[in-house]
Amino acid sequence: MPSSIFQRVRVAVLLGAIGLVLAACKSDTEKVADFLELGDEYAEQGQDREAVIEYRNVLQIAPNDPAAHWGLAQAYLRLGRLKDGYWELRESVRLDPENLDARQRFGEVSALARDFDEATIQADILLEAKPDSGDAHLLKGAALEGSGEVEAAEAHYLKAIELVPDKPMLNLDLARYYVRVKKTDLAEKSLLAYTEGDSSARSFVQLGQFYLANDRVEDAENALKTAIEKNDDRQSQPYIALATLYRQQDRGDEAVATLESGIGSTERDSLLYYELARLFASRGDEQRADDLIQQATEADPDDPKGYLVLSRYRSSLGDSEGALEAIEQALAIDPEDTIVILRKAELLTDMGYKEKNYEKLQEARALADAVLEEEVSNANALFVRAKVEMADGSPESAILSLRSAINTRPNWAEAHFILGSALVLTGDSSGARIELSRAIELNPDITEARRLLATIHAELGEHEYAIEQGRRFLESGESAPQMRIQVAQSLLRLGKFKEAYEELQKIPEEEMGPEAYFALGRMQMARGEFDQARASMMQADAEAPNQPEVLRALIRLDQATGRLDESVARIEEALAQNPDSGLLMQIRGEVALIQGDRAHAEKSLKQAVELDPQDVEALQLLAGFYQLGGQVPQTIDALERASNIRPDDAGIHHTLGVLYESQGDTGRAIESYEKAILYEPDLGEAKNNLAYLLVGTGGSLDRALELAQDAKALLPDDPNAADTLGWVLYKRGVSSAAVGYLREAVDRMPPGSPSLSEVRFHLAMAYEALKQEESAIDSLDTALGELEERRKEAKAAGRELPSPAWEKEAREARDRLATPPTG
Repeated sequence: MPSSIFQRVRVAVLLGAIGLVLAACKSDTEKVADFLELGDEYAEQGQDREAVIEYRNVLQIAPNDPAAHWGLAQAYLRLGRLKDGYWELRESVRLDPENLDARQRFGEVSALARDFDEATIQADILLEAKPDSGDAHLLKGAALEGSGEVEAAEAHYLKAIELVPDKPMLNLDLARYYVRVKKTDLAEKSLLAYTEGDSSARSFVQLGQFYLANDRVEDAENALKTAIEKNDDRQSQPYIALATLYRQQDRGDEAVATLESGIGSTERDSLLYYELARLFASRGDEQRADDLIQQATEADPDDPKGYLVLSRYRSSLGDSEGALEAIEQALAIDPEDTIVILRKAELLTDMGYKEKNYEKLQEARALADAVLEEEVSNANALFVRAKVEMADGSPESAILSLRSAINTRPNWAEAHFILGSALVLTGDSSGARIELSRAIELNPDITEARRLLATIHAELGEHEYAIEQGRRFLESGESAPQMRIQVAQSLLRLGKFKEAYEELQKIPEEEMGPEAYFALGRMQMARGEFDQARASMMQADAEAPNQPEVLRALIRLDQATGRLDESVARIEEALAQNPDSGLLMQIRGEVALIQGDRAHAEKSLKQAVELDPQDVEALQLLAGFYQLGGQVPQTIDALERASNIRPDDAGIHHTLGVLYESQGDTGRAIESYEKAILYEPDLGEAKNNLAYLLVGTGGSLDRALELAQDAKALLPDDPNAADTLGWVLYKRGVSSAAVGYLREAVDRMPPGSPSLSEVRFHLAMAYEALKQEESAIDSLDTALGELEERRKEAKAAGRELPSPAWEKEAREARDRLATPPTG
């Protein structure tokens, strides 16, 4: 096969070179026309590689030729080169805005790439130009749904069906939309419309799987029987789907009969043999399973498909070496069978990953790449290469391969599942949720997709969905204590304490590991069952010693039951076993703080930082220790070190800003608040403090107003935010607006707060600017009176209260208002 691949590449290159030589004697205009014509001819004949060369020849002469960009875009997309095709589509639309076909395709590929803003732009332009275009409405619906405007998408999906009534697949798309938004009745209605418009086996398989997913077993069975009756295309799927239903309902004999009835009636009997073998193997009838596989391989000794079935069967038994041996037998029959080559690549990928065998991974990649060299858009090859990339630790590359594969085969459940898994690894939880949901929608039996989806829902705070998917996963019968723990935690987040506790108690005793004991102990702590909780935590510690979360829980329990000395001894023992553990030393410091032993606490926290200088949590604890003791310079030093390690932590920058401000270092305070806002734009306290500092230091009042308005929106009930906004408005000369916010601040400020007097001073200044002298005098007198009361209280306690910054200006204002104007 490699020789034929290379030969084809050489021919394509040679053709391009000959074209350039022959074109040398013509004008640029003639060359462009000739290259375009050749490119179009190649495209019509399905020779897209050759077409690419001709279109690129055009662009060497005329870089902005829209026809060449459009032709190149389509060729790239047909070859599965989505990234290149996407770029060329963008150029096609830019250079020829009237090319609505290019806009439609650009919008569709943008939606595929999850660029829903671009998809929306293209859909809107298309709808303005062609309001009766079903494709444009479909695109708009997809863009709205992808952007989160789920309900608004429905009207466009419905409009597309209205405009193109003879396209049954649109009803299937609408049904899937309704499934996603949990409108089950409407989903059924749309699926029934799909079967009316397309009465093939595949439409009834879709209907049957929908009924099965909604526990309507009888309806599912009838639909799948109808699919078999209408199986003119001789597909295996109807038989497999009905057999799966029977298997799930513990109707094994009917499952066997269904699969056997399909043999001889489908194009791929090997798939039915494989399912039969799996079924008998699951029932413990290994001999019957072996006989069936042997039948498949001996039915036609010159057909490699039998060995392909044998390979899959052996894989299902965990016999990877035997599976690979069967594939080698298939390759001996037909060395160029693409399906068999890719099966070998997939086996090598799985074995290479498990064995950490880089050579097998490289061989798998080479096999997949060789197929892709010949067939760039081969979905199976793209899928295998994606699995290699995942095993090789390159999820970003795998995502590109999988999107290309799905673009060719959009209803491939396993590809959506692997794509979802890859997106999880890159941190794209929202994208993973969509792909995993699609995988389950296409194949409800992918239990691992449910497990992963339940975890993602929990991480995103969607606990109702996490519980639903977690329980569906547990229904599969797999032993999964971790999933029970996760379901319990989601129930707890929803306040369903009793259900959460009951969920944990369903874990069999022999499957209770340290995580389960820890989760159970936390539940018992919350119920006030301290003795039971302590027993659970001690068991967790015994099975997984020295885990920080367990040790900290035991500290709380020991403190509550008067056994803190036992926690100290436990941690000292753990430190003796792990003397270089900064985390254990940090916990020792926490216990010392609880005991009130400040000297030991400081020593332990310092040692924790020395043992692990990159431990931000230890530095923050040390900073908190110093702050409680009023040691501001040491607090700042610890937090500055933490900030150097984690420069994007907005909370650390904000705390530093507060500390710098308390020390009178306004320049560094402003810098810290700016960094806090940069990394967390919704940090209202930082915006409020920064706005106030800008006013006090003569900074930009426009910037101060913007910050103060944001802070007030983020902290609507905070009197400090109301005071800052009022003060900024006063400084800008808008005292009429300032008074309302300053009155609000006075009313909301807690009585006795030292800040209340300063707010009263601000209000007095706004009153004076509005010529409301009596109100200004009353506010000043109250503010200064409160200040004097606090001075007396401080003196009685043997302290001296320093003069606040606003006092001098307040007294000057009071004198000014008391003196009648002259003249």
